[in-house]
Amino acid sequence: MSSKSLLGIRLKFTEKKYNQLHEAYEDLALAEDLEETQNIMNR
Repeated sequence: MSSKSLLGIRLKFTEKKYNQLHEAYEDLALAEDLEETQNIMNR
């Protein structure tokens, strides 16, 4: 395996991980927004 193809695999893996983190972060932000909305409605 050439170092170039290894780098390609590494980049794909990193991109996949980044996308997973990004989705998790968006879910978290969404959950916080929802909680905030519920707090406002419960007042």
